[in-house]
Amino acid sequence: MNLRFLDTFLVIARVGSFRAAATELGITQAAISGRVATLETDLGQVLFERTARDSRLTPAGQMLLLYAKQLLATEAELREMVGGQTPLTVEPVRLGIKQELATLWLNDFFVFLAQLHPQIQLHLTTGTTAFLHQQLQDGSLDGIVSLAPVERQRGIRNRTIAQLPLAWVGLPPDQLPLAISLDEMARQGPLISSQPDSPLGLLLRSVMKKEKVAEATVHSVVGIEGVNCLVRQGLGTALIPRLWVLPSLKEQTLCALPCLTEVTPVPVVVSWRSDSDTAGMQALSLALKAFLRHQATDSDGALLVD
Repeated sequence: MNLRFLDTFLVIARVGSFRAAATELGITQAAISGRVATLETDLGQVLFERTARDSRLTPAGQMLLLYAKQLLATEAELREMVGGQTPLTVEPVRLGIKQELATLWLNDFFVFLAQLHPQIQLHLTTGTTAFLHQQLQDGSLDGIVSLAPVERQRGIRNRTIAQLPLAWVGLPPDQLPLAISLDEMARQGPLISSQPDSPLGLLLRSVMKKEKVAEATVHSVVGIEGVNCLVRQGLGTALIPRLWVLPSLKEQTLCALPCLTEVTPVPVVVSWRSDSDTAGMQALSLALKAFLRHQATDSDGALLVD
């Protein structure tokens, strides 16, 4: 499939007609039609319903629209990363990673990074988001990977590289309700989250305040293993990224409860000091996003990468 033709497809989808797309791209309408015809032949599907006035996406076109954006974003990252594969003198990068993310990804990421950028040397630290933020601000670390941006700090840059959808996770009930309120869930047993000052802990308390759930027992635990242990013992319901318990959800030893209170995904953020904005730090940031894009393909929607 010609990726440049996907560019054309996206322009048509945005402007709504072959004629307007031809004007924007500075080519003939016949060339536009030829590119679309090639895509339709490659996919074996009609992509546009064409009228005299406009062109509307078919169901197949709507599906291609989702994947075309991802394909072109991946291609752009690949070009940027491969284009940077010139010999570099790279200083060691002092990197901090949130403990739970290190538990999930560290071994595989080291292999990925060694293949992509063998010249990068990592001095690694793990810890909570609050600890890593402080270490970055103190200058003890060059960059960190955490679940929140470092806000209102001059000289520090943030880049969101992924999103982690959350779920209310507990033991499978005898009969799964169609829906359950947060207040009812809190009355049935304790709620479980990370430390009170962590992004997940702050989010849980914000949601409880919004839903006016005042009387609830909340257990705060550090680490994936600790949260899993409490939930598996039936000691509460955890607000947790689905990715942290994905194997247990697939095996149905744990269950995502249909809580009426929806929560927004938490970001995976790379933050670094502007005085550490080196070739190594830039390459590392791009490598992390490429690695997570690869991980997202097998995550069943538990990891989102733009």
